[in-house]
Amino acid sequence: MRQSVLPAVASPPQSAIRIAGLRKSFGPVPVLEGIDLDLAEGEFLSLLGPSGCGKTTLLRILAGLETAWEGTVAIDGAPVADARRRQEIGIAFQRAALLPSRTALRNVQLTLEVCHRSGVFDPERLLREFGLGDFLHHYPHQLSGGMQQRVNIAAAIVHHPRLLLLDEPFGALDELTREALWAWLAQLLLVTRQTAVLVTHSVEEAVTLSDRVAVLSARPGRIHSLLSVNLPRPRTGRLDEAFAREVTRVRRALYAAVDAAGGPPP
Repeated sequence: MRQSVLPAVASPPQSAIRIAGLRKSFGPVPVLEGIDLDLAEGEFLSLLGPSGCGKTTLLRILAGLETAWEGTVAIDGAPVADARRRQEIGIAFQRAALLPSRTALRNVQLTLEVCHRSGVFDPERLLREFGLGDFLHHYPHQLSGGMQQRVNIAAAIVHHPRLLLLDEPFGALDELTREALWAWLAQLLLVTRQTAVLVTHSVEEAVTLSDRVAVLSARPGRIHSLLSVNLPRPRTGRLDEAFAREVTRVRRALYAAVDAAGGPPP
């Protein structure tokens, strides 16, 4: 991603998340147990853990799409429902949620129509910044998977939500496209300074993007480890020794969480 020409956006005051005593079950099956976590304004947190540990469920609770059985989630000291009413949450899932009847540009504009507000970013300028200037009027079926995800994330951030939630948005992409989009997203968030939470199965992705990584244990998910990523930004040297050391440290924490539960490798 070239040097950004997007306008710098001031972070909103007190844009922080507090999760306290969170528990969630689906019927008799416990999914999350005793989640306590604070996120600072502008922080990027990744959630790692074995399959079925509740990562996506936790993300959906943060989005207000699931309710907790016990505990609280607060955004700026208020319930998640308040943030949803104020359209302060942006979500991008693994499969791009684009309307096939609308072009790339009109899919991004749809967010502003639903929110009944003008964007902090101009949709056309945002897509051009994302490298899609030649594809503004293309329909989703005319775009590659990586292009669709860029449109998807543009639609999630065009109104500058306080909280950006990402559920494996690059999981279905090839390795080269995925790594290019890691760098692109990291550069984007240096400009927008949004608080972000990413669900991923990739240790390398977590280390590339995150300020901290929360490693969840096997179901019911608990925070087994909470690790700061000690690398300067931008993180472009995924082949250097410092990056490799951080990947190894996070990977060890992930396997320790699995071993503690007596489960198979993630």
